[in-house]
Amino acid sequence: HWQREKDESILSIHGPGEVDDWEKHSIYQPWLVEHNGIYYNFYNAKQMPEWIEQIGIATSQCLYEWDRHSDNPIISVNKDGFDTQFCSDAKVFWDEVEKHWVMFFYGVGRGAAHVMIAFSR
Repeated sequence: HWQREKDESILSIHGPGEVDDWEKHSIYQPWLVEHNGIYYNFYNAKQMPEWIEQIGIATSQCLYEWDRHSDNPIISVNKDGFDTQFCSDAKVFWDEVEKHWVMFFYGVGRGAAHVMIAFSR
């Protein structure tokens, strides 16, 4: 049995922090990862009327208070790539062997949807 911990959102178009143009119309699809005592919330954000989706990140040490990353979006659409309209639905893990983050995400461009990959070293 699940119960809501808070009535208000922990991350939305209303805050916390400054909400930039790229994410001001909708925030959704969180992917939560814990690494070395820090929680990483990878999320989709939508910009309208273009319907551009990009990936942002917020971090927390307690799950209640979140700080948006200053370099958001961390994955942006690529005007010449397979992700010209959407970069979204991040699935992220820490690769302990290579000592870097690995992200699989959904890209839309060139007339179709694609599975994409990115690394943060």
